[in-house]
Amino acid sequence: MKLKRLLEWVETDKVFCRSFPTEERADAAMDRRDKPATEQAWQRAHAAVKERLTAFESSPDLQVIEAIARAAFRRSFGATLQHDDLAAQVSDDMRLLAEAELTGYRSKMLEALQAAYVRGVFLTDLA
Repeated sequence: MKLKRLLEWVETDKVFCRSFPTEERADAAMDRRDKPATEQAWQRAHAAVKERLTAFESSPDLQVIEAIARAAFRRSFGATLQHDDLAAQVSDDMRLLAEAELTGYRSKMLEALQAAYVRGVFLTDLA
C-alpha cells in the first residue's frame, strides 16, 4: 500500500470495525501478542526497517507516516472502547508498515500483519 493510500485507509473506520477486540477481549489479545516468539518477530522487522530508514531522514513522507500513526491510535482507541495499550500497539504496527513501505522492506511477518489489518483483525500471532 502506498503511504497516502494507507493514510486514507487508516482514517476510515473500515480498518477497525470488523472483528477488532472489544474492551473485554483487548487484554487477552495483548497478552497473546506479548508471547516471546511474536514479540521477537516484530522486533526483528522493526530493527530491519529502522536500519533502512536512516536513508530517508529528510523525506517529507515521514510526516505522512506520523499522520498514519496518529490516525491509527485515534481510530483504534475508539474501536476498542479506549484501550490505550492496544491502540498504542496498533499505532506502532501501522508506523512499522508505513516505514516498511517507504524503505521497500518486505517480510512474511509484515505481509501477515498487513493482511490481518485488511481483514479488520488485530493479529496476535506473528511468529
